[in-house]
Amino acid sequence: MKTKIAYVKQIRLGRAAIAMALCFFFAVACVALGDAAAKAASKKGPLPLIGVAGYQKLIARYKGKPLVVNFWATWCVPCRKEYPLLIEVAKEYQPRGVVFEGISFDEASTTSAIADFLAIYRPVFPNYQKDPKTPAGTLDAVIDPAWSGGLPSTIFYRRDGVMDAQFYGPQTRANFEKEIESLLKNANPFAANGGK
Repeated sequence: MKTKIAYVKQIRLGRAAIAMALCFFFAVACVALGDAAAKAASKKGPLPLIGVAGYQKLIARYKGKPLVVNFWATWCVPCRKEYPLLIEVAKEYQPRGVVFEGISFDEASTTSAIADFLAIYRPVFPNYQKDPKTPAGTLDAVIDPAWSGGLPSTIFYRRDGVMDAQFYGPQTRANFEKEIESLLKNANPFAANGGK
């Protein structure tokens, strides 16, 4: 009888150990899923803000590489048409050393619209939001005094950090590729023609 009681205790202890192991496993899994959910939620959070000084630092940071900066807004219908094309072009040229950045000109109150826009299009490059403290027209004028602020707009910088071209309005893939190929070929300051 004692052996039968001991056997039943062993079974109960075994079951208890299995139950504890399962609880531990589920606790670890919940923590891991919680971390993943937090990371996913942070991606839907507000974009980093950028003003005049931040934009100048952005250009300086990528000196030495061809840089493409696209300005867009969620309310801009031509931007919504062009943005997927820009992502395709970025996928093609990023492996060749071209840096792409995006800047939203949306108002500060449109954080959820921006998050939805980025969730739909899934860009392969970083994006920023124009700092609402930056006075209207200031960032546009610093980037290019001739620019009225119309969207979409894309600016191309040579490796030396000098603006090479700016596209106003939506563009075709051929236009993007032609300008980027030009940056890649002529960006060397030691080229025979001294660069573009």
